[in-house]
Amino acid sequence: TAIETFERLNYTGFGFVQLKRVPGSGDYHILEINCRYNTTAALQHRCGINMAYINYCDAIGKAVPVDQQQIDGVKWIDFKSDLAALSDYRKAGEWTLWAWLWSLHGKKCFAILDLKDVNPWLFTSLPLFPRIVRKAAMMLKTRWSAERECADAVP
Repeated sequence: TAIETFERLNYTGFGFVQLKRVPGSGDYHILEINCRYNTTAALQHRCGINMAYINYCDAIGKAVPVDQQQIDGVKWIDFKSDLAALSDYRKAGEWTLWAWLWSLHGKKCFAILDLKDVNPWLFTSLPLFPRIVRKAAMMLKTRWSAERECADAVP
């Protein structure tokens, strides 16, 4: 866990550990340790925990509030990174498009997308669309060619 990792490193203060579960073994490998606030603070807030305030209280010696209720199961969605990872996982045969789409079900916290201001999301996502369209066109072309060959083979 993150707490065990920080304890082994003798670290105190704010931070988070990004883990990846290894397929098959179920072991977790550390991807990144980050000890600064960034956009993922939105995930903590969405999960009902105000880490910035907790850390502030801890830093000034004020009693840390214990009345916060954690909301479990909230998913962090970063479409640009998630689509790149999906591509890698599909190549490795570890995931399907449908499995990824199903993983989006439930409570979410978006890294960039906010329906009140979609411009940042559009700015980061628009470069992905030509690649996605090319891939879809290639898949359709391959399928169409295979169907055409089958149709031509029938006497």
